Amino acid sequence: MPNIPSYDGFVHSVDLARHPDGLYMHCILRRRLVRATPEEFVRQYVLKHLLASGYARALMSAERKLAKRNRVDIIAYDPQAKPYLLVECKRADQDLSIDHLFQLIRYHSQFPVRYIALSNGVRTHCIHCVQPLKAPMDHFPDPPPKE
Repeated sequence: MPNIPSYDGFVHSVDLARHPDGLYMHCILRRRLVRATPEEFVRQYVLKHLLASGYARALMSAERKLAKRNRVDIIAYDPQAKPYLLVECKRADQDLSIDHLFQLIRYHSQFPVRYIALSNGVRTHCIHCVQPLKAPMDHFPDPPPKE
C-alpha cells in the first residue's frame, strides 16, 4: 500500500490559488488549475493515491465525457489502452449510497471496464466486473500489469 496521507492530511496540504471567482487547485493529471470544489479535493486525493500505487499518469484521464451529460471522474487504462478502472468520486462529507453505485453501473454500461470504484476519500468501494464476479473490495485494485 502506498504511503500517502489520510484524506484529512491531504486536504490540509493542498495549495490553493485565490481568484476573483473562487478558490482553485492544481490538477495533478490535467496539469492546470481547476475549481477547488469538495468533489475535486476527493478526485485529486484518489489520483494521488493511484499514481503512488503505480498507475501510469499517461494512461489515466479525469472528467472524461461519456455521453451527453455524463462525465466519469477518473478512467485508468491498461498498457494496451483498454479501459481498466472507472472511478466515481463524491464529496467527503457525503455518504456513499446505492444511488451512487447505480450511477457508476450506468457509466459502466456505456464504458465497460474490469473494475469500477466509488470513493468519497474516506471510504472506497471497488467491484471487479469480469466473470466470475468477486466480492467487493474496500480499496483500489493493483494497477494493470506493465507489458
